[in-house]
Amino acid sequence: MVDELQNLEKEIKNLKIQLDTVKIVLKKSPYEKLNYSSTSTNIPFDPFLNVLPHLQYLQSQNPNINLNPTFYAFSSNNTLRSIGRLIIGIPTIKRLQKDYLHATIRNCLDNVRIEESSLVTFVVLIAEREFDEKVKETINTLKNEFETAIENGMLQIIMPPSFWYPPDLDSIEPTFNDSQKRMIWRTKQNLDYAYLMIYAKYFFGFTDYYIQLEDDVISKMGYITAMTTFADFHKNWFACDFSKLGFIGKLFHTNDLPLISNFILLFYREKPVDWILDQLFLVKYCNHEESGCIKKRINGVRRLYHKPALFQHIGRYSSLSGKIQVLKDSSYKLKTQNITAPIQHTKNKKADELSSNFSAFTLDNLENFYNYSTPLILFFNQTMTDDNFALKGATLFKIKYFNPIEISSIGLRYFVRYRQNVAKKLPFKVNIYDENNNCFDLEFSHILHLKLIFENFKNVSSITVILEQVFDIEIFSLTSLLIA
Repeated sequence: MVDELQNLEKEIKNLKIQLDTVKIVLKKSPYEKLNYSSTSTNIPFDPFLNVLPHLQYLQSQNPNINLNPTFYAFSSNNTLRSIGRLIIGIPTIKRLQKDYLHATIRNCLDNVRIEESSLVTFVVLIAEREFDEKVKETINTLKNEFETAIENGMLQIIMPPSFWYPPDLDSIEPTFNDSQKRMIWRTKQNLDYAYLMIYAKYFFGFTDYYIQLEDDVISKMGYITAMTTFADFHKNWFACDFSKLGFIGKLFHTNDLPLISNFILLFYREKPVDWILDQLFLVKYCNHEESGCIKKRINGVRRLYHKPALFQHIGRYSSLSGKIQVLKDSSYKLKTQNITAPIQHTKNKKADELSSNFSAFTLDNLENFYNYSTPLILFFNQTMTDDNFALKGATLFKIKYFNPIEISSIGLRYFVRYRQNVAKKLPFKVNIYDENNNCFDLEFSHILHLKLIFENFKNVSSITVILEQVFDIEIFSLTSLLIA
């Protein structure tokens, strides 16, 4: 009899969860008619059914349902463009005492230099379970204040589907003697971070890197190139820390996001997110019987720390209601806030001569691109693209080696944005000449991915990047060149 009652209680509890889940799905936001029409990407349910079992019932009721967010702000310009190198995720929730989100976005956008603008997309996740007047006000304010960044494709504002969060979130059993309020807060934070990473992987899977910020930070001028060059220069790392505080400034390879988000979801009910990340390092790289593994195999090897920090925490009032949190990264130098962040030198072989047919590029520009991966960027106005066809066939960038060298690989990253969906081929080509002036003409069909890699060339005397297409290009940028 006791067993029957217990089984009945379990069935009632499961039915209640299913009912609550259905209620969440039926509760539509007034903004849900806005869909991101420029992509056919869908985030499927299947990879998350085991860790979020409440999704199983939803899928059984609607097999075509997906986990896509609602898009509240995105570029309405549907012309062809390649994605950048870096996605910056900023999750945010309401704070009762003070809002830091606008200041954070403004600071991070202002500290992106013009030549870096093609490298990055910011994704702000409105991590709320209900669409209320406060959320609506926040979204409208952001759309008005950052309209240019949104239209340029630098900023998106999204909100996860309400059914992403399990119905029992508010009654989850605390661990580590946390209060119920803190337990709900940190458990939901795990779900927020995981969702943002999942979104970044499904919608921006061809980018190189993803970095997580919080909604109450400031950045250092030139931090974008400082991060990408640091990440490019070092090898075999799993995470780069550009701040030592919490989850601020944690940079990962985009390809590693499924592993990280899945690991967070495995333990989202047990530990805070920064503890889970620490645990992932131990599981991935340490023998459980080995002592001193963190020093020997993780810190400075798989987990790199950039000093000084590129981000500083400015929030006093935590997103956990009632908590005061005065945390500062001691390595962040406020007095050098507006001085460009130091950039890592590339490992490119020494060039004897750098040149370009474009007067917009000075020798300093060319040297900074070759030696520090500072992007070369061209803005084409309408008159230039329609009338000045002399640009076609012009040399964007040329490298000469007086003593021919052997090259094992060339990684060339680029960005292009068109005025119309008319592109038929890549807007440039790469010629490689050997010491006898034999030319290897490398031409490719048009792709919008950001990287071409060529391998194994001997006796190379010069490398030339030539502009092949001018018409209807709005922006073109060579974002990095790595030669090994």
